[in-house]
Amino acid sequence: MPYTVRVMKKLIALLLTSVAAFAATSTHTLTVFPTRTDWSVTNSIPQWNPADGTLNSVTISVAGNVSSEYLAENRDTIAGTITATTDANVTATSGGVTADAVITPSHSQAVTAFDGVIDYSGTSGLAVTSAATGSDTESAAVLTPFIGTGTVAVSASSSGSATASGPGHLRFIVNTFSSAIVTVTYDFTPNCPPCDDDEEDCRKPRRSPKRCR
Repeated sequence: MPYTVRVMKKLIALLLTSVAAFAATSTHTLTVFPTRTDWSVTNSIPQWNPADGTLNSVTISVAGNVSSEYLAENRDTIAGTITATTDANVTATSGGVTADAVITPSHSQAVTAFDGVIDYSGTSGLAVTSAATGSDTESAAVLTPFIGTGTVAVSASSSGSATASGPGHLRFIVNTFSSAIVTVTYDFTPNCPPCDDDEEDCRKPRRSPKRCR
């Protein structure tokens, strides 16, 4: 192999290594504490300033928790099994990208025939809380909304519905709360800072990843 070709291959490998070493991330987080569904909130985060480097990618992540309190009473003359299920979503949107976590807490319990008192307890009733978690991460296909010197909106929302099944005469109450942690992550290649005039290697070509931290 000609010497020139070998040198060029080594140089390309060095450049690729340098680019990988320069990669960094910047993260912005929106937190929503447990709130009765349905809810929606909107906030904003700084756009990526192109003066700080090159934006390579953006990911939107949402981690949600859904908790449902089920109260049920079997008023039938026969025993059976009560099953309660919540179908909920915790969603995050920013810059045209949507991450959606589908979360479905549920609970099943055998109960006797009606014990004569509607108190959601005893042998014919139940009062329980069921919780579940879920998450989703999506990548932005278009980076333009995230680049600039202003802000970009970040919204989070949650909705849910509940169902219950069991004997034909059933009284059912449900209270559902959900929370969310939304994360927007910028993956970028920073610009190399200027070297100090008194650095001995200032006169050398900037090829080492150590020059850009």
